[in-house]
Amino acid sequence: MKQALIIGNTEVLAPLTPWLVKEEYWVTVINHSSEKLSDVVWQAGKTGTLHYVTLLDLDYHDEVKLRRWTAHVQLMQGPLDFVVSWIEEPKEAVVTAIFEEIGAYRHDSWRWIDVIGSVDQPIIDIPRTCQSQWIILPETSKKDDKIRTETNDVIAAVKFAALNPEQQLIRISELKLRGGLKEV
Repeated sequence: MKQALIIGNTEVLAPLTPWLVKEEYWVTVINHSSEKLSDVVWQAGKTGTLHYVTLLDLDYHDEVKLRRWTAHVQLMQGPLDFVVSWIEEPKEAVVTAIFEEIGAYRHDSWRWIDVIGSVDQPIIDIPRTCQSQWIILPETSKKDDKIRTETNDVIAAVKFAALNPEQQLIRISELKLRGGLKEV
């Protein structure tokens, strides 16, 4: 099976797990909250895909542990092919650690989809073997609207990005206007 990693806001990204398994990925999910990881268990359990999921209760800002577990997962399951991240700042060290650990096991092409708040994010050196895409969240003023946007639209936007690898920047607000979120 191909290998996928979901790291970051698993509360919102949990519904991706069963979808990725159906796309023939073994999915590793990293989050520092066992409560949020239980959302992943629930999502994967209700679809019968839990046996293709590895859960790591880990603070991804702990670079030493992140590197160790990323290497371990790749040794046990194979090199990562696909990464979906929604990492809180500071994120440069986290992303760099992931890139370097993937580079130690994979020398051919792999994909990274990163959910970001704006195009003003810090510039991160992307490895030449990494096909990168960014999903840009719409600006929202109300917390309830933001949560609703994240939960419903981010999942659809990640799926859209996965199915449209040639599109490097994906703005959720533009996808909504074009009706692209309904396609997935």
